[in-house]
Amino acid sequence: MKNRTKLASIALLWVLYAAYTSIGLQGTLLGTAWPVMYRDLNLPLYYAGVFQMVMVGATVIANLLCGRTIRILGSYRAGTVSAALIALGLLGFCLAPFGALLFVWSFVLGYGTGLLDTSFNNFTAIHYQARYVNWLHCFFGAGAALSPLIMSYFISHGKRWQSGYFSVSMICWGVTAMLLLSFPLWKRVSSAPAMPEMPSAGEDRERKKVLTIPGVKATLLSFFCEGSILGMVQVWAPTYLTMQKGLPAETAGSWISAFFIFIVVCRLIIGIINEALPGRTLIRLGCGIMFLGCVFLFLPGTWFSLAALVLLGFGMAPVVPSIIHETPIRFGAANSSAITGYQFAVSNIGAIGIPAAGGFVITNISMTAYPFLLFLLMALMTLSAWWDALPETSSHPA
Repeated sequence: MKNRTKLASIALLWVLYAAYTSIGLQGTLLGTAWPVMYRDLNLPLYYAGVFQMVMVGATVIANLLCGRTIRILGSYRAGTVSAALIALGLLGFCLAPFGALLFVWSFVLGYGTGLLDTSFNNFTAIHYQARYVNWLHCFFGAGAALSPLIMSYFISHGKRWQSGYFSVSMICWGVTAMLLLSFPLWKRVSSAPAMPEMPSAGEDRERKKVLTIPGVKATLLSFFCEGSILGMVQVWAPTYLTMQKGLPAETAGSWISAFFIFIVVCRLIIGIINEALPGRTLIRLGCGIMFLGCVFLFLPGTWFSLAALVLLGFGMAPVVPSIIHETPIRFGAANSSAITGYQFAVSNIGAIGIPAAGGFVITNISMTAYPFLLFLLMALMTLSAWWDALPETSSHPA
């Protein structure tokens, strides 16, 4: 019986990984297709940002409602529905005859993404070791890297952008079918005891208003700062490297791609060594490396700035997976789905809101303000993550 449960756990883990790839697949598709797409649909160029805001808004709504959704549907049904929504949204982009319908499909796509992201992270944190949460996030990076290649292939071979969306949609429908067939695995793994460090049902904290639980607001601040830093690097780092450090635009863009590769590689490594380092140590170490990266941005010379991106990527890698894995341990499994939803919600708000506010500051002051903004965000993240957001796991309240 134990061997069957172990095999089911391993098989389900690969199902989770494959499904989580779909978040990365859809995330980079619009940006790759947009240079061709907006002309075909006769839309203004700036509409890409509008569609992205609709997606992020729907993602935040799904994050906030995810705790209630999981309590009603369960993780299996919530994950399957979310995968179907992602596939449907991509198919809608492919078949939309005019631009107005894309607002509808953007909302569907964003809602499915937010629901899948939160539900799968929460389920993995409860039923698997911390290393597997790190590796789960690696598969997001794999999907984000694969999606532009698929779209670029179709566009470069004279086919329409709709073919790229259709192909990725079919992959996501395949993921949905796989989730439907995996129900026996979910049933067996869900009925098995949770991780050894998890509290038993009798010890688990009673479900309550999660924002009143001590420490929750600090974790939300950590996630907000992490999302803000990620957005600031993704949106403004290429411009900073070009305008302040004199790098060609294509070179600056390639280093931003390398930044995400560093995150994926570091999460793979952390998954291997995770047993040797507790979550609290990984978070403190990650924040320290990121802080050093922010300092490097102030130093003269191009190589210090490029080293800063390397350090930021390596430092950011362990923070989010470690906090997610510790959430049910610290706050109780009864509250973890709602808290995880809030965590991703504030991260998404930071990722889209702070780069916009930062752009206003940079425009009205100077591009030299960029490293100061990152330093401020990093200081707030360090304070929240080091001192309050994650005490020792043994302090879980009864």
